[in-house]
Amino acid sequence: MRCRGCGEVFENCGCRENPETTEKIRIPVVSMTLTEEKVKSGSGLFAKTEKVYKATVELNDGTTRTMNLSQSQYIKLKLASAFGVRQGSLGTWVDDEKDEVRVHLKLKPKVPEENSTRCQVAIYDAFDTKKPGVLLYHHSDGYPDFMLPLLEKFLHKTYEVLKNAGYPYWWDSERVGAVMIWLSSEDYSEPLLPNSTNRLDHYESGKDTPYRPNGGVPVFQPTTIMHDDIEYLYKVYLKEKDGEFEIKVKKV
Repeated sequence: MRCRGCGEVFENCGCRENPETTEKIRIPVVSMTLTEEKVKSGSGLFAKTEKVYKATVELNDGTTRTMNLSQSQYIKLKLASAFGVRQGSLGTWVDDEKDEVRVHLKLKPKVPEENSTRCQVAIYDAFDTKKPGVLLYHHSDGYPDFMLPLLEKFLHKTYEVLKNAGYPYWWDSERVGAVMIWLSSEDYSEPLLPNSTNRLDHYESGKDTPYRPNGGVPVFQPTTIMHDDIEYLYKVYLKEKDGEFEIKVKKV
């Protein structure tokens, strides 16, 4: 047992007279190997073959342990290993009462920094709704209450720019993505033409003075991969009719 308050092993803790301050120790896993074995038992008509699931884990305290798993534990850990659970940690804990070691996939709660809910925007062409033509990354404020109205404003403004340029039919992922990036260099929450204001390039240039976010670096940034730190994925489906679109959001 380990004290929740001071972190000491329960037996060495001065808080031990208060059992409510304690919790079972949990030791993080450094590496893990899963095995599935077939074990035969009985003979003749009573012969049968059973599957035995085991995990060999190396713990961060320098020890290595091998333990039996239930089928459900084995499947859960196998899936976790296959898909690479990025926001989780494999852990073990000792059950002092039963004197056994259990394996548990403990998901760590995400604690985003202030204004740093990251997201990505995938833009799909009307002729290919399976694979996005363009991926954009947005570093902060990626939650739906902010991003959905922001995307709508940017998409409407993008079509306006294309139409004013004489190319309303350029309603495809590459041009739409390029214009969205272009429109995101002047303001954080409004699509504005670059250098259409007299804002300063950096917030340190003047206190309480409007400035260009990131010194004019676009808020929407092109990328070729799916980032592993995003919390939301926004899928923008461009329609066959110029200027029309549909937005779907997925919690990652």
